[in-house]
Amino acid sequence: MINWQFKRNSDRRSYEALPSGVYRVQIERAEEAVSASGNQMIQMVLNVLGHDNRVRHFITFSPKNRFMVNKALSEIYSSFDIPEGNLDEKTWVGHVGVAQLEPDEFHGRPYNRVAYFLTKPQQMKLGISLEESDEAVVEEEDEEEEYYSSRKPRRKSSFDCLYY
Repeated sequence: MINWQFKRNSDRRSYEALPSGVYRVQIERAEEAVSASGNQMIQMVLNVLGHDNRVRHFITFSPKNRFMVNKALSEIYSSFDIPEGNLDEKTWVGHVGVAQLEPDEFHGRPYNRVAYFLTKPQQMKLGISLEESDEAVVEEEDEEEEYYSSRKPRRKSSFDCLYY
């Protein structure tokens, strides 16, 4: 018999979302799944380098929105240096890329979501090198801030509420 003193939520870790910014992230896990609407999808868990945070990200292969799916895949392929067209999500694990993370909240609990992934040209423009240390936040200058603030935020989905 196991000897354990159970106390509800006694070990619950408080989670603080990171501030809005550009972070280096590593794909810790990637798995094929099926969305609530029956579409194929890839669930990813991203480790934010230099921080004790993980972010979940989902790519849903919706036949009604092929343009957005291909755009999301293009960003991932470029940001993480994954060969274009590679849908074997298991081979994605361990790749490092760069993401714009935004803090959010679900039922009063904070989490981070990926607003978008920075492609290699965007990373080069900001002077980001993945060979650098695990220092995760990349300081943005006013010119770059203007570029990124002009992008439309990604529409939230029901999957954004899942966090670590």
